[in-house]
Amino acid sequence: MARRIIAVLLVVVATLLAPIAVVGLWAERTLTDTQLFVDTIAPLSDDPQVRQAVTTEVSTALVDAVDAEARLTEVLGNLSGPLGQLVDSEALVQSLASGINGAIESGVQSYVQSDRFGELWTAVATNMQRGFVAAIERDTTDAAVTLQDGQILLDTKIAAEKVQAELVAKGVPFTDQLDRVPGRDVVLADAPGLQTAVDVLRIALPVASWLWAVVLLLFLVGALLWRPKRRGVMWAGLGMALAGGITYLVLEVGMAGVAGTAPAGFGGLVTALFDVLLRFLGNALLVMLVIGLAALVGGWVTGGTHSGERARDMVTGPIHRWSTPLADTWLGRFTSEHPMFVPTLRALVIALGVAWLFAAAMLTPARVAWTAAAVAVGLLLVEVAEGAGRGREAVRAGAVVAAAPDPLPTQDAAGPA
Repeated sequence: MARRIIAVLLVVVATLLAPIAVVGLWAERTLTDTQLFVDTIAPLSDDPQVRQAVTTEVSTALVDAVDAEARLTEVLGNLSGPLGQLVDSEALVQSLASGINGAIESGVQSYVQSDRFGELWTAVATNMQRGFVAAIERDTTDAAVTLQDGQILLDTKIAAEKVQAELVAKGVPFTDQLDRVPGRDVVLADAPGLQTAVDVLRIALPVASWLWAVVLLLFLVGALLWRPKRRGVMWAGLGMALAGGITYLVLEVGMAGVAGTAPAGFGGLVTALFDVLLRFLGNALLVMLVIGLAALVGGWVTGGTHSGERARDMVTGPIHRWSTPLADTWLGRFTSEHPMFVPTLRALVIALGVAWLFAAAMLTPARVAWTAAAVAVGLLLVEVAEGAGRGREAVRAGAVVAAAPDPLPTQDAAGPA
């Protein structure tokens, strides 16, 4: 009884710690490594929605900072004589200001659509990564990304700084007279749950390098201590599947909710950013779900439970009977002569399925479903081979029985009456 209680506790603790371990491993790999973070979101530089959002925000920041109408009014106000009367021409001031603003917007558009935008995006990504780490560590000093009251704020200063230098080089009026590089905070998302997510990251990051190994060890030891072990595998698989599945659902719902709070024009950017940043985390959770379900089903059908035995017989019984005619083929002979062929083949099918999931750049529920279906078909084919081998063994056993000599007749010890 004590052994069973310890096994249950280990599986429960592993189930509770698994989400923290996976999130911490993702954060350590994606958020704290600057180069990996930059490489992860680098493809977004080619996304039209990202370029449009940057164009709109930087143009607005520079136009507001230059304030062409006020500067033109000041310049024309210093004129004397007949030229000074131009100050009273509001239409002229607005026309000139409109031309300057148009030149600023055109310069920003040209820069963002050029190959140089890749360099700008790399600089933005680098500062964004530092900002995410600073937000986790509660350090908001000169951070490009900050978290305040559930809001993710992005400072556009670095983007505006690079584009301003380009406009100065092109001779756009007043762009070289700014007292400071323009920039403002853009609310990328507004969701109270973000603070909870950051608190989880703050707990997970310090233990991220080893917690995942502890969780796997807890699942393994819990399954081994269970009696019988196959039922331990079943319950450990259930815990792993619950941890991965529930966390994945929370992640999907949270992403949709946060993207829905993005301001107009930034929804596509936020969605694309989350898609690439959380890709590894989503993949890891889905793989955990699949492995857990596989262990659950495997432990159930082989664990000695009546329902599992009935389910196994319902599936494998007809397949073995159907494959009996293959007993005299090369498949039946080979399977019968090599007892490890079927277990090895079964393990290979499962390993290929898991490898296919890990190799996916973007794991989706549809890909998981198709992979599970392919593995199921592969395992059914393995059962065909096992049925052929069993048929071959049955034929050989029948031949041995038929060839056995009849027992010698025994005489009655008492003799004839």
